[in-house]
Amino acid sequence: MSFEYLTNIPLDKARADYLNLLTENGFAVLRPELYGHGGSDGQFSEHTVFKWLGNIMTVTEYAKTLPFVTDLYLCGHSQGGLVGGMIAGYYR
Repeated sequence: MSFEYLTNIPLDKARADYLNLLTENGFAVLRPELYGHGGSDGQFSEHTVFKWLGNIMTVTEYAKTLPFVTDLYLCGHSQGGLVGGMIAGYYR
């Protein structure tokens, strides 16, 4: 398993170590970048939670099509945590 980056935001060492730990233990990691962040399309000032929900739903639907995905775990930081929790409730 390995990282699949959908972002150009550099990882800090703590996050990189955490993601490496996950992959070393058999988890595939998909790290999307939300609309209006980093190198993604759009301006942060134009973001909405609904756009972010759409971003994560698209990534979630993509992850579900991967042949090696049997379970899906979401985790996020700040707004990503908010949206991740909302998506988890949606798919529950």
